[in-house]
Formats: sequence, structure tokens, C-alpha cells
Amino acid sequence: ELGLGEVTSGIDTILRMRGLTKLRGTYITGLKRWIWPSDSRIHAQINQATVKSGRLSYSNPNLQNQPSHDPWAMAGIRRAFIARPGYLWVKMDYNQLEVRIWCDFTHDPFLTNAILSGLDLHGTMNAALGRPPTSRDVTKSGVFELFYGGNEYSIAGHQGIGLTEAREFIAGVKKYVTTLDLYRNWIKDNLEARGEVETRFGM
Repeated sequence: ELGLGEVTSGIDTILRMRGLTKLRGTYITGLKRWIWPSDSRIHAQINQATVKSGRLSYSNPNLQNQPSHDPWAMAGIRRAFIARPGYLWVKMDYNQLEVRIWCDFTHDPFLTNAILSGLDLHGTMNAALGRPPTSRDVTKSGVFELFYGGNEYSIAGHQGIGLTEAREFIAGVKKYVTTLDLYRNWIKDNLEARGEVETRFGM
């Protein structure tokens, strides 16, 4: 008979091997076939109009699908991406862009003050709701969901909480983001009246 510790250890080993096999097949063997013989480098295709969110995407291969949390992958696979001589890798990200656009439209006091103060918007909201720091990303996703029309049912489903707790979360967000209902209702009313909505530039 095997003890519980031995069984757990065996399962952990199997899962580790499965993970390593996936890393090898997807990110090592998989990427090797995209190396150009002319310069021994990978030249991915950048797509400007294929993602609904408007973001850029990559294909042949998909360079946005590289591992970011696995320590083995971070130590090996991601280090294989080296800029050619004379060039540097530059990491850029839209800094809380959706919230900034919301503030541009609504002039929401709470969010605007957080931006002008240089605060972490999502961390500030998370703390205001009395949630632990580890809940920051969950809070972020919940706030964005409300921006895009979510309700207690979608919040409960995505956060794995009950409807009562979801309603409390929404009430807490509305306490600070006082423009939430105002702007959402304005969008809805315009859509029903005109059959369309416009961007900031009237498009």
C-alpha cells in the first residue's frame, strides 16, 4: 500500500511531466518551425484588424501566447527571445486605458482623482471596497464588467460568489463610481433612440 504522501508526490510528478511536455511541444518544437533560414530568427505576422477589442495580434506564430507564470518557462523559453544586435525589446502597455476613457467621457470624481494622484486605480478601488490586496485583479475584472454592461448574474458567475455578495459588490462600486448608472443609461437611451452609438470622434 502507498501512503498519502507517496500518492500525492506521484500525482505532482505526473502533472509536472505533463506541463513540461506541453512546454516542449508548444513553445520549443512548435516555435522552431517558424525560424527563418535566412537569419535564424522568427518573423511573426502582425494583425491590425482581426481582434474585436481593436488590439494588435500576432500569428504565424502567436507570440502573445508565450508562458508567463511557469518558472521553468520564464527561466528558459522566454529568455530565448533576444533582440537582434543594435535593437532592444520594449515592453509597452496602455496604462488603465479603459478607465481613462471612462473619465474622459464622464469626469467621474473618484476615478479622475485617482488618475491625477498617480494611484493604482484598481488597487484603490479594491481597498475602498474593503477587499484584501490579493483580490485586486478580481475587483479589476468586476469593475470592467460593470463598465461593459455586466450585472449581478455575470459578476456572481465570473467571481464564483453568490448573488447577494455580487449585489453588495455592485453597490460598493456605485458608491465610489457615481457616474456608473448615469453613463450606462445614457448609452442605452442613445442606442434605443438612434439605433447606434458613437465613439468620442463621432464615428
